[in-house]
Amino acid sequence: MLEFLRQIGLYLVVNTYPFFAYGSLPSLISLYYALFRENPGVVDSHNGLRYLSLFDAQIDAVYAAMSALKHDDIKMVVIETGWPSKGDPNEAGAGLENAAAYNGNLVCRVLTGGPVEATRRSDRFEGLPGQLVSGSGERLTTPMGSGEGNFSASASGQTWCVENGEAGKAKL
Repeated sequence: MLEFLRQIGLYLVVNTYPFFAYGSLPSLISLYYALFRENPGVVDSHNGLRYLSLFDAQIDAVYAAMSALKHDDIKMVVIETGWPSKGDPNEAGAGLENAAAYNGNLVCRVLTGGPVEATRRSDRFEGLPGQLVSGSGERLTTPMGSGEGNFSASASGQTWCVENGEAGKAKL
């Protein structure tokens, strides 16, 4: 896939969710680290960089994997990230306050950069797209933490995929 992206000159599209890493190891990963809040950071034993956010560490892990595969010339864009504004009782960190903190601090991070840019070409990280709209201009998404709805990382009782009725059951 990376070679194909290189040949056609397109970006590697990445979804990164620090919430899932934090939620699986809340006793080992600091909530402040996951939410871009002030924290001592984590030093990566492989590259020696100190990461002040789990997001940056996850993005740099993708860069490292691409580099190991000799495809570090491919640009990457994060098109999806976020933090759930509600969740099941067993979901550590899910909640409106943390979702607002993550999204607000993410915007600051995108505007100011991070350790990834210090060691890579600055145009490698292209930021996050704005609100998604249809071709007719109809809003397709509601920003998390906007007060317009609550979103959960849990699929319990939720519908996440809706089939295209025109596709027919055989194709689905």
